[in-house]
Amino acid sequence: MINLNSEEVRQNPFPAYEEVRRIGAAVYDSKRNIWYVGRYNDVSGILRNHECFSNRKTGFESTLHGADGTFHTRIRNIVQPAFTAERVADLGAAVQSLVNDLITRIAERDNCELINSSFITELASRIPASVVAWLMGIDETRVDDIRRWSSAIVRGGTSRHKQKSRRQPMTILQNAYRRFKAEKRTDTANDIAECEAFLLDFFNEVSKKPNDSWLTELLVSHRNSGQLTTEELLDIGLLLIVAGNETTTDLIGNATLLLANKPNIQEYIRHNPHLVETFIEEVLRYDSPVQRRLRIATRPVRIGDADIPAGSRIDLLIGSANRDPEIFPNADQFRLDRQPNRHLAFGAGSHFCLGAQFARLEAFTALDAMIRNLPLISLVRPGEKIKYPEAFSLRGPRRLHIKFG
Repeated sequence: MINLNSEEVRQNPFPAYEEVRRIGAAVYDSKRNIWYVGRYNDVSGILRNHECFSNRKTGFESTLHGADGTFHTRIRNIVQPAFTAERVADLGAAVQSLVNDLITRIAERDNCELINSSFITELASRIPASVVAWLMGIDETRVDDIRRWSSAIVRGGTSRHKQKSRRQPMTILQNAYRRFKAEKRTDTANDIAECEAFLLDFFNEVSKKPNDSWLTELLVSHRNSGQLTTEELLDIGLLLIVAGNETTTDLIGNATLLLANKPNIQEYIRHNPHLVETFIEEVLRYDSPVQRRLRIATRPVRIGDADIPAGSRIDLLIGSANRDPEIFPNADQFRLDRQPNRHLAFGAGSHFCLGAQFARLEAFTALDAMIRNLPLISLVRPGEKIKYPEAFSLRGPRRLHIKFG
């Protein structure tokens, strides 16, 4: 049986995805007691069918990400007004100013090299963490804390459970600490507990003295009126910190790595900068920051010729669906002329990513500025092994040493 949780797959999952699609519509892994689904039409259909395929208790127990039906709809309707096109546009100038400042700092260096530091920490993750701070009205001095907390939540992993003391570790990820050495558990849990304590204090302060964040004031007003519990408010805050940061960081990182590895594409975009948006959509398809999503069968279902019992875990291979040649001709090729591009990087159906337009804005602003203002992007150490996240559901370089020129 294909081992989709090996280091080899972490580095390059796409041959394994191809094998899953070849074997069948749903492929059972008896060792993990899970079904893999990798064909586009099946993955897309399951994402849109929350009645037969539940998102509850699938590893991310938050009020938005880990809920279904009327409960999910209630919370989403409260939050959604903060993610309209108008709200995204309001932040456009601030994102552009931040990116210009970061690009200027890089350009002032000799050969613009990021050797002893990392492109990810100096640019790719700083942009989305700053946007999270702006959205929530958190002081910008806490941007590094937001990045640290976000990484801890992704690393972390125990299911969320109520504690008597808010200072005790509480997490919104479910995937026990067994993956980590004992000495790492304390640091991770402490980071998550610190994040939670900060958010509780932060929301309480906003209740007494409103800040300049329309989103936070909206959430706090719903808590004060009884439409949100404190637990739900905290869940949303934690989700905003991790979801608003990690996947956009990975998108910018994957796009930059691709430019460095494919100089012909980079040269073409430099001569045609109007294609940056198209380039980003193809990156989302070709090397999606979100590779997998978990669902639970709520009843016996049939996928292809496989009978799936109720209660079965189903691993939706987003990265595989986005490379399905039945939908995307020459799927393993990176094509700037790919139209249409109906990738599933942001999901589909009721759980379609609320922050998709923010992610697109941040990625476009960063990559457009790099292409227009910095010389040739290349790897400082060609052939260096890229470290990817511990979580197989996410894909993006943890560190990336590049130079410009």
